[in-house]
Amino acid sequence: MSGSERTTFDRFIGMQPPGDSEPGCLRSKIELLPHHCNPTGYVNGGVILSLADNLATGMANVAHYEKNGERAFMVGVDLHASMLSNQKGGTIVAESRVVRVGRRVTVIRTVVWRRRKDPRGGHHDPHPGLNQDSARTSMLPEIRYQRRSRPLEADPRWSGS
Repeated sequence: MSGSERTTFDRFIGMQPPGDSEPGCLRSKIELLPHHCNPTGYVNGGVILSLADNLATGMANVAHYEKNGERAFMVGVDLHASMLSNQKGGTIVAESRVVRVGRRVTVIRTVVWRRRKDPRGGHHDPHPGLNQDSARTSMLPEIRYQRRSRPLEADPRWSGS
């Protein structure tokens, strides 16, 4: 890495950049490594919540831009999470969806779950809201974001363009 490159937190934790998804939704994942786990071998809750928070921030930035035409970095003002279960190793996937975009506050709901190997080959991503039994790691954070009083230079990966 050259001196001009910087490692952002999302890269530091191994979060993969959001891929193509439907409007009002972003999806990302982390391939779990030993440093993502607590001493018992399960995923550290902070890793799960960091994935959710980073992805939801990106979704809030995109949603704010799409509604208001203003590039601003949204900051979390309220976060609620329910840890339903956990896992050892594998991959965790997160999906952020817009609940509401207001003038000052945007609400994003993010679901994090385990990516399971499909016995027929490939992967199967069960959505915990649809089939709770198929999801081992389930966290349902809802994060409220508020626009900063002054626009910040946003990371182009989250800019909505």
